Amino acid sequence: MRINYRINENNEIVSWTSYPIDVTKPYVDLADGVHIAIGVDKVVNGEFVKIADETKINRIAELKRLLAESDYQCLKHADGELTDEEYASIKAQRHAWRVEINELEA
Repeated sequence: MRINYRINENNEIVSWTSYPIDVTKPYVDLADGVHIAIGVDKVVNGEFVKIADETKINRIAELKRLLAESDYQCLKHADGELTDEEYASIKAQRHAWRVEINELEA
């Protein structure tokens, strides 16, 4: 199956369509039966990259949710509302989540 796709700055597929195909826009050929996970699977150098099975997809989504939920503390620290000491454990946890995301996506 051939699809047109759009990706974000991380090469994650954010939308796709299989009909009608517009050969003037980015497209890639997929094997039959491939399921595309929006925001997870990628296109890198014109090649489709299936990131993971459902378990990995769910874990990546959970880690990204945890990062988003802790963004508020980052802003408080940037604004001086949290000291470096108060923010240290949050920063370490966010780093660990990013490392895990990168490992799952590799």
